[in-house]
Amino acid sequence: MRGLALAAVCILGYVTSWSIKYGVSALVIIMAAFSFAALSPCSYKRVKAQGVPVKWKETKNILLVKLVGALFVAMSVVSAIGNTYFVLQASHLNQKVWFVKFPLPILLFAYNEARSKFGGLKRSVVAISIGLAASMVVSSLCCVVAALVEARRLAVVKSSGLIDLPEETIPMTMFWLVPHFVLLGCTDGIFRRAIGSLYMVALISDEEAKNLEASKVLQCQYAGFYDMAVYGVGVMGSVLSVHVVGEISSEGGKINWFQHTLNTSRLDNYYWTLAALVAINLLIFFVLAACCGACFYVVSRFKDAK
Repeated sequence: MRGLALAAVCILGYVTSWSIKYGVSALVIIMAAFSFAALSPCSYKRVKAQGVPVKWKETKNILLVKLVGALFVAMSVVSAIGNTYFVLQASHLNQKVWFVKFPLPILLFAYNEARSKFGGLKRSVVAISIGLAASMVVSSLCCVVAALVEARRLAVVKSSGLIDLPEETIPMTMFWLVPHFVLLGCTDGIFRRAIGSLYMVALISDEEAKNLEASKVLQCQYAGFYDMAVYGVGVMGSVLSVHVVGEISSEGGKINWFQHTLNTSRLDNYYWTLAALVAINLLIFFVLAACCGACFYVVSRFKDAK
């Protein structure tokens, strides 16, 4: 199955028409959705609640997880641009090195390798905090590098007279984008592992933690869902961010940063905006971490005094 998926990705990498790429992908998704709906049961049986009510401690942990998840939606917005603008930029750059033409999926391979290498974070409170902070730092750095490379790409487009020729190949190698995908892979690897581990540490009770088998089941079933939920909200937020940033950039009669082609757009300014947004979230995260640490210290001293 993996070999078939890899072959499909390689074949699509050589297709130049974006309508065909998105059309084939959309057709496969629609077929999968219909197959899932046809084979899934259509009935639902409500089960009465059993056991004791949720404790206040568990409720606070749930609220904490939701707060942190909302704070890190900006990280998922940055991750979403890797599958959109980064790939679109690479498709119009020179893919040849000497006489060898490299397919676009080689950049996605660099992304996947970086993500797998930096996704082995241990599940502890300290490791999770460091992982979340590190992912934001790397994410902001990724946006800064993307903005600098995009500024160079626009300069090459202008000097080559290709502003009104969006389908022409730009005389700039696509390997300029390798740092984009590597940094993005590092960000996703650290962040998605840390956010899933946060779910495990915060929501699994002490009784469940003692039961190793139950802990593994919860890890497999729910931690991944929480990870995908945060990432999915960020993907939808990326569409909203493009609209909001575009509207703000066009205020006062100015030119919108997002035009019909990449050569007339100002994606570098958009990348700088994302870098600033992630940096602000990093500051908020440090403030929340400091406040939580102070509260924990005060509570522990109060218990010791009693």
